[in-house]
Parts: sequence; C-alpha cells; structure tokens
Amino acid sequence: MLHIKRIKKYIGRTIIFGCISMILSSCKEEPSDSPYVEDEKYDTTVLIYAVATNSLSVNLAPDKEEMLEAVENIDLSRNKILIYQTTYRNSPQLLEIVHTEDGYSFEIVKEYTEELPALSPSRISEVINSVLDTYTSNNYGLIFWSHSSGSQPFLGALQSQNLPARSFGQDLSTKDPTATSINIDLLASLIPDGVFNFIWFDSCYMSNIESIYEFRGKCKYFVGYPTEVLDMGMPYDLVLPCITGVKPDPAKGAEEFFKYYSEYPYSSLRIATVAVIDMEEVEILSDVCREAYQYVGTVSPYSFLCYTRGSTGPFYELGDYVKAMTPEEYRDDFTTEWEKALETCVIYKAATERDFNGNYIDQERYSGISCHIFNPEDESLKESYYRSLSWYDSVGW
Repeated sequence: MLHIKRIKKYIGRTIIFGCISMILSSCKEEPSDSPYVEDEKYDTTVLIYAVATNSLSVNLAPDKEEMLEAVENIDLSRNKILIYQTTYRNSPQLLEIVHTEDGYSFEIVKEYTEELPALSPSRISEVINSVLDTYTSNNYGLIFWSHSSGSQPFLGALQSQNLPARSFGQDLSTKDPTATSINIDLLASLIPDGVFNFIWFDSCYMSNIESIYEFRGKCKYFVGYPTEVLDMGMPYDLVLPCITGVKPDPAKGAEEFFKYYSEYPYSSLRIATVAVIDMEEVEILSDVCREAYQYVGTVSPYSFLCYTRGSTGPFYELGDYVKAMTPEEYRDDFTTEWEKALETCVIYKAATERDFNGNYIDQERYSGISCHIFNPEDESLKESYYRSLSWYDSVGW
C-alpha cells in the first residue's frame, strides 16, 4: 500500500452557543408560556461502518486521520461523524469525532462485546438504530468500509465446496464461519426504509445493478465502484465536507474521489471508477432491461467491458449486456431508451483511462454500473442465489 499523508496542524477553535429569547406581548393576548425553541436537529450525521479485521487493517488508521482533517471544514456543532470499527487491537467500538482544546479526536461513544460478530444482522441493526435514535438529524449518511465482492453470495459453511464467498465485508476475527461476510440482500433488509440520504460503499465492486436494486427505497443516492478500489479507499478529508452540511452532495463527493485518483502523483495508481445513482429513478433502468431481456435468452460476453479480475465475478458492463440482449432490428431504439434512462438515473459517473487489468475503459460505453450475466442453464448454488435477488424478478427472467 502506498499512502500520501497530508500533515496539518490542528488549531483549537472555541464554539460559543448563545440563546436568544423573544417575548411578544399584546394588550389583547397573554404572553406565551413557551419560549421559542430552535430546531435541535443536526444537519447531517454520517456513520462509517468499518470492518477492518482483514488485510485492510493497516488502512483504517490513515483513513481516520483523514477524517480528523476533514472536520476542519465541517461544523461539528451542526454535523456528526461517527465510526463503528472492529479491529484486531480493540474491542468493537462506536466513536465520534469531537472538538477538544488540542484539536480534534475520536471519543468512545460505546464499546461492544465481541459476542456478536460485526457482520451479524443483530450487530449491524443495533449500531445503525442506535445512531438514528441518538443523533436526530435532517440527513443521514451511511458508509460501508471493508472488502466486498458485489452481488455474488457469501455461502458461509458451504465454502468447503470451494464456492465463492462474495458479498460485503470480511471479518476474520470471528469464530463463526457463517458470519465472516454478509449477503447483499440481507444487508439491505437491515437498513430502514426512507431514512438515509446516501449509502456509499467504500469497497470493491458494489456498483452492480443487482446490489443497487436491493437498496432501492433505502437511500436517495447510492454510491459505489463497479471495479475494485485501491486499498487507500476514499480520501475522507476531501469527500466528507461534500457529504455533510445542510445539503449533502454525494455527486460532488464522488467528483472529489475521482479527482484524487485521476491526479495521483504516481501514474501506476491513477485507477478509479465511481458512480452515483439516483435511487428514486432506478426503476427506469429496470423497465428498459425488462423490455430488452424478453427477446434473447443467453449471450456471449466476450466483447463486453469486464470490470473484474481474478476469481471475482465476473461482472460486465450493463449497457453492453442490454444492447446484446436486444435483437438487431430493435437495437437503435433500445440504445436510445437506455441512454435516456442512464442520463436520468446516473447523476455522476467517471472512470480512469485504464482498469485494474490494465485494459482501456471505453468512456463512451462506460455506464458506471456492472451486472452479472445470467445463465438459465446453470443450476449451481451461486445461480440459485441470483434467482432469489429482487433484480431477477424485476426484469422478468
């Protein structure tokens, strides 16, 4: 791992809270017994759910330093930055960034027992609901920090059959072999409906249509990467100020993320992809795909953009798949419909010139969204799991 440390001096700032009350009286009305009370909601609360008991353990500390740098440009009296972390050194903790006389630091809000693994449904729900109950805010953001492998399933104890373990998270500290990761559909089910302004996966391969569709109704904006992401992950010092405040701007945050990597001092590390999805419009993509997929049963993806390497996936460019599934005589019309849907649904997308395989990314074809190529003749457990996803039913397979 290569990481650039931006060292800054933390300057103490004194925040003065004042209370102003106004009492209005009238010869015809009695004075009110209830003084004016200012809205006590925070502007934005961001929870970072970090599972670092894996090969990324060394990356959490520099990311936390970036978070401390970020709050120099964030009003902590109006915004809250919290991180739930599971590490090799400490018991699971919920931390909050606070302002002190010496600058900024992480303060322990709660320590958790290790009886529940970090990726167990009970622990995830416990942490999220606790934050929502404690920090009343106009906006909430949720960032998932760890390894991930898209919409492919984590099959737990069935790994002995050499089946792929794909999903979100990797917790190598737990003794429960079924809790080292969590499937995407289960994770989505733990998120309360209509609460989060954005959900951002700071992990690999999560901008796939199957995962995105599972999170419909869970957030206004979904942010993910169709490819891998370098182990440095999000530059939190640059992104967090964009996704807090009165009006969080995930698209601006994604732009800062991409700019960071596209201008990286070392050319070999100028690799990144990102997309921001307007979840209120995601059904438009489903409508186009449903209509296109009714014509052709299977296609060969040999000419598709492939966003994965090694044993992961494979995940391919969704736009390539849509066009290939459409008969040639209808292709122009469907291409137009696809482009309109993409313009409506994907509010920001960017990709560097090359991917992690060293291959060129065709910028004209890049949609920011990957997909799995469904094989109706495949009866494996992986394909059976795929058939259980909401996307499978939505597009009418």
